[in-house]
Amino acid sequence: MTTDMEFKNSDLPHHTLLLRDQYCIESKLVQGGFGITYMARDSLDRQVVIKECFPSQFCCRDGVTVRAQSADLKETFSSILRQFQYEARRLAALSHPNIVGVHQVFEENGTAYMAMEFVDGVDLTTISEVEPERFQPDALHYMLTQALGAIKYTHDQGFLHGDIAPDNFLLGAEDYLTLIDFGAADEKRKIQNSGRFKILAVKEGFSPHEYYTDNECQDASSDLYSLAATFYYLITGAPPPDGKDRFAAITNNATDPYQNLAQGAWGLDNRLLASIDQALAVLQKDRIQSADEWLDLLNGCENASSVSVIAPSSVISEIADDAICQLVSATNTQLTPGLPEVLKRQMEDQSGPEKQKNKPTKVKQWVDIFGNPIKDVDAFLREQDRQARKNPSGAASASSKLVVQIPPVQADNGDEKQRRSVIGKMFGSILPKKRSTNPAIIQT
Repeated sequence: MTTDMEFKNSDLPHHTLLLRDQYCIESKLVQGGFGITYMARDSLDRQVVIKECFPSQFCCRDGVTVRAQSADLKETFSSILRQFQYEARRLAALSHPNIVGVHQVFEENGTAYMAMEFVDGVDLTTISEVEPERFQPDALHYMLTQALGAIKYTHDQGFLHGDIAPDNFLLGAEDYLTLIDFGAADEKRKIQNSGRFKILAVKEGFSPHEYYTDNECQDASSDLYSLAATFYYLITGAPPPDGKDRFAAITNNATDPYQNLAQGAWGLDNRLLASIDQALAVLQKDRIQSADEWLDLLNGCENASSVSVIAPSSVISEIADDAICQLVSATNTQLTPGLPEVLKRQMEDQSGPEKQKNKPTKVKQWVDIFGNPIKDVDAFLREQDRQARKNPSGAASASSKLVVQIPPVQADNGDEKQRRSVIGKMFGSILPKKRSTNPAIIQT
């Protein structure tokens, strides 16, 4: 005859069929305080996860049937089973992208089962052990934001998770986080079960002190404490000191053995670390009180880091001032001091008529419309009048001709030819195409 101890920790054999052959067990994934999780396939050949209610401290397996270890534990086991079914059905109504979906809840083999969606990922405990470099600052911030979103949704629906720990999170591609295993979930109320029942949800280092004490009220800050402990573990590689030991220390006026993350060199934003420290406060009143509050702290941390600017000093130190003076002095030794243009004009205006007398007089140069210089202007005008008398139909007299004055140009013979050519082209482009017999005079 097989003893209870031989059946106590056994799991369902491979290829076991459940729910009228709808699910086929393929392999065992993990076993926790509340039950055993299996990989399975459904009748449509889809991969699913089956969670079996199997509190190993109170039950054992006889073949595939689960039963209480003894008559004394039968009532306790029945109570756990009812609680599992009740919470499983409530959790099946939850719908959140970072919470595993529950497909079905059913009874069989003297116990209860949850059929859940399969999440392609690895639990955080395993990643911390084999691939800790994956927890980079940006990844940690993103993961924590996702976890808080899932916990906020859970709390808003009236649940406390009660068993948040690294092994209850799966991390998938692109750091996508999923919260699984709601076996310890309970309504937001004062726990009235026996201490022996509550101990199932306790994990050393991850559970706050109120999980260890009878008739102690658990609230949202209890879940947040466990979440903070989870990220403390991801950052340091070890869980924080046990909650009951910390509570005993401060109760006895001793030093809390917890070391604040914000005081260490972790290469992370100190405000993020400080938020984890606050959520891990021993007393509930000193903790972050809600997921919303923590999300606000994280968003503030993110915004501050993205616009972080070091303000310039309003006072230059004496050493810097001396260095700048020496540099300017050495650079300007070959320069002649000058004045701004506005001041120079003001000084010229105030210099009086005497300075104006000393200014050289510009000599005007007369040219025809083609830029050719006119040496004798009177002779040029007489010739224009004579031509006009010969051709009365031409343009008006020279006295009415367009006169243009342009600045004088001092140039040699080559420059003068170039200047004439340029002016000629300019006026040629604006004059009528019909040849005029009375060219204008341009004054330069």
